[in-house]
Amino acid sequence: SFTRGYVSGFTGTSNVELNFSYVQLNTILRYVLLSDASLKPYINFGIGNAFIISENKNNVHTVYSSGNEDNVTAIDGPRKYEFSTLGGAGLMVRKIQIEFRYGSNKKGFSPSYTLNINPKSFQFLVTYQF
Repeated sequence: SFTRGYVSGFTGTSNVELNFSYVQLNTILRYVLLSDASLKPYINFGIGNAFIISENKNNVHTVYSSGNEDNVTAIDGPRKYEFSTLGGAGLMVRKIQIEFRYGSNKKGFSPSYTLNINPKSFQFLVTYQF
């Protein structure tokens, strides 16, 4: 949400709503530091490849101080593919793995090559192997 002033003295308050559903495939290389121990620390490095499967919300609703309202598309033609880099560290204890992972990319789904929005994600994963 943001408010913008105009030269004429009017203001416009805009609310942006974005909601995309996507699927992502992560490809990760793992290096286990102590392979013979019962506690096995490891580090990961990899890439993520995400694809939009649906646009749920993609609009800007603006209310002007004059009383007028406007609804427009927030991102015209979002990119359908997103590439990200991943890194993490974790610990294996028998069949349980605990990991902290970080992902980052430069653009997200923005189609603008001049816009650097730098989306980031922090993930905490707990895995049990059967």
